[in-house]
Amino acid sequence: MLNSAWPSNLWRLYDYFLVPDASYYAVRKACEPIHVMFGYHDRIVYVSNSLYSSIKPTGGLEVQIHVLSLIGEVLFQNMVKLPNGLESDSVVSAGTVPIITSTVGDSYFLRLELTEVGSKEMLSSNTYWLPVQPEIIDWTTPVPNVTRFANLTVLPSSKFTWKYTTEIISGIISIHLQLYNPADSPPAFMVRGRVTRGDTDIDVTPIFWTDNFLTLIPDEAITI
Repeated sequence: MLNSAWPSNLWRLYDYFLVPDASYYAVRKACEPIHVMFGYHDRIVYVSNSLYSSIKPTGGLEVQIHVLSLIGEVLFQNMVKLPNGLESDSVVSAGTVPIITSTVGDSYFLRLELTEVGSKEMLSSNTYWLPVQPEIIDWTTPVPNVTRFANLTVLPSSKFTWKYTTEIISGIISIHLQLYNPADSPPAFMVRGRVTRGDTDIDVTPIFWTDNFLTLIPDEAITI
């Protein structure tokens, strides 16, 4: 549902008090017109362009694939170029993600990044946490090996830092939150930006970030 009709309701994009949940930002990312994504069924990385115009920068596009353990160890990396860019209203494949059979814990992180060649500006990015033992989906019987992702609740503390700036334009207050996770830090998982009223724990509402509930891999900086 869109919102909670009662404070205790679940399954919503934002809660009874108008605070967006992680689901709000997940749905918004899934609906972005230029999108890099992982195919659970075939482990192929796809890039979709839902626009009615092509995207063909001079140097082409590239997809970075990073597979990291829960403590930040690099398990797999690859870069796939899309020299012809993207046609309008199209989907192209951009490499595959290998099955990870041995790592710390019961799961690992997958980060996908789409940029223009030679540019650091992100056109799309996506982060997944995947089980070491792939789940077998059979809708006629219970899933026999469901991963509970228990290790995500006991991740090592990251060393990420943050700072913010504010600006007022035409009476509208904008807050720029800058996050950085150092190279020697494990991934910072589900980092949430909030604005509260004074010294209280009460959120300022409604407020919508460009992104939120973020996962920062080592040596990554994000501004929202």
